[in-house]
Amino acid sequence: MTASTPDIKQLIPQREPILMIDDFNFVGEKECSSSLKISGNNIFCNEERFMEVGIIEHTAQTAAAYVGYLSFIRGFPIRLGYIGEVKKFHLNSLPSVGETLITKLEVLSQINNITLVGTETKVGECIIATGKMKIAMDQ
Repeated sequence: MTASTPDIKQLIPQREPILMIDDFNFVGEKECSSSLKISGNNIFCNEERFMEVGIIEHTAQTAAAYVGYLSFIRGFPIRLGYIGEVKKFHLNSLPSVGETLITKLEVLSQINNITLVGTETKVGECIIATGKMKIAMDQ
C-alpha cells in the first residue's frame, strides 16, 4: 500500500453494518491481506463469538478490495463482484470479540471475469480458517 491508497470504502461497495474490513494492509501482484477487529456489536457475532458466515464475508470483501485496488491503480472504475463458490473451507475455531482477524489472499487463477483465490485467516499466529473462493466480477 502507498500513501495514495484510497479508503477501503472507495474500493468496495459495502458499508456499515456489513463492512467487514478495517484495514487493507498489503497488496502485491497476486496477493493481499486485510484485517478486522471484532467488535461486540458486529452483526455476525453471537454470544461473544464471530460466526463462520462473518469470516466468509470478511474473506469475500478482502477479495473485492484486492480487485478494487487493482482497478484503482490502473485508473479503471471499481466493479462489483459476487461470491461464485466457496469450497474446501475449513474452520478451526471461532474468534472472540476483541480479537483481530488477519486474512491473506492469494490469486490461484483468473479466467475472464472469474478469479479463484486461496485464503488463510489468522488470529495472532493461529490459523482459524482456510479455503478457496471463486469471485465473479461484473463486466
